[in-house]
Amino acid sequence: MDDREGFFIGEHMPKKVQQPAARHSVSVRAAVLPTKNSTLKKAPAAPRMKAAADTKTVTLVQKPYSHRHAIYDWIEAAIVSLVLVTLVFSFVFRIVGVDGQSMMKTLDDGDRLLLRSAFYTPKFGDIVVIYRTQDKEPLIKRVIGLPGDTIRLDVENNKVYRSINGGPEEALVEPYVHYPLQYGIQWLEPGQTSVTVPPGKIFVMGDHRDDSSDSRMNDIGLIDINHVMGKVIFRIYPFNKIGDPN
Repeated sequence: MDDREGFFIGEHMPKKVQQPAARHSVSVRAAVLPTKNSTLKKAPAAPRMKAAADTKTVTLVQKPYSHRHAIYDWIEAAIVSLVLVTLVFSFVFRIVGVDGQSMMKTLDDGDRLLLRSAFYTPKFGDIVVIYRTQDKEPLIKRVIGLPGDTIRLDVENNKVYRSINGGPEEALVEPYVHYPLQYGIQWLEPGQTSVTVPPGKIFVMGDHRDDSSDSRMNDIGLIDINHVMGKVIFRIYPFNKIGDPN
């Protein structure tokens, strides 16, 4: 036996003692199997998504369409159309007839005219319809003078002169007129040769100058603008003269 401590020589040397392998700690979760007396708890089901909107089914039942319904619909449409036409022709347009020869060569006796009555202000040269009293027929004349204009008639030379708001006097060019002028302004004072139209009034004359009762007459004179019913915008009869008569 050698004196070296810790070593053995020969067959009496002790065998190397193997140390047990280090055990690693592994955690294994055993599956739990159901037994006879145990029950499995069911996992809660995932909540179902609620529909964005409930779907409703609507069934339309179409009733048979009878001839009676068609007649009722036609009558209803006709009544509505009649009411609308009545309102339009009461407040916007009117139909008037010409009685007499005072507007020849422009208009003839028996002509039928469409009149615009709403939102109208008289202008020089317009053909207008003038309301008078209940016992007198309306007049159809042409506007010759507006408020502020000065009108002078030269009967000998068949001329009408107009001065606009004190401006220079100019003879009117009137290709529509049927001459001769025949007479002047009857209601002028002695020595007065012209008239200045005051505010709110107009001076009118017929195109048939030798056969027209107009602003030259004592019983008519200057016309109040409020008595102007409207402007003639269209001739609807006779058919061979349909159009704008102005």
